Amino acid sequence: MSLTIRPATSGDERGIARVHVDAWRDAYAGILPVETLDAQRHRGFSYEKREEMWAKILAGEHGTFVAVENGKVLGFASGGANRAEDVPCDGELTAIYVHPTAHRRGLGTALLKAVARDLVSRGFASMAVWFFQDNENARAFYRAHGAEFFCSSSYEVGGVDYPDECSIWRSLESLAAAPS
Repeated sequence: MSLTIRPATSGDERGIARVHVDAWRDAYAGILPVETLDAQRHRGFSYEKREEMWAKILAGEHGTFVAVENGKVLGFASGGANRAEDVPCDGELTAIYVHPTAHRRGLGTALLKAVARDLVSRGFASMAVWFFQDNENARAFYRAHGAEFFCSSSYEVGGVDYPDECSIWRSLESLAAAPS
């Protein structure tokens, strides 16, 4: 099997959408109520709506990478400028998802490092990431790759605020330089 990590291109939006929806539902089952997860399908978190969203993103400038095996997108990650003024980082990991059928194969690590290398090549020195506080898998993954806790906040989904956490890499150099 041939696994490749590469920049996403127009044409990858269907695969990214499938991963985004399936991984989102899988990752947040047990964190978000079932009713909220089901309602998100009707509020723009469907394959079709995510495909439209990713087609627009991929048509412009973006820092999105995909993990592809035998022509099938199994994961993706995106990064760019930090959107939170009160977080002392210039870059941000805005999304990283691996399809539930492809967990524990190193795809998340390879995608994280691809985004880190891309950000460094574009002049970014540090990176933030936000995730639900109850997402223990995310916390463990980011900590294992050198991120440190920065702050807590909340994130609204379906009219309800959920505890959110920001972790940061004060320097991207070692993450970007590490072999995948």
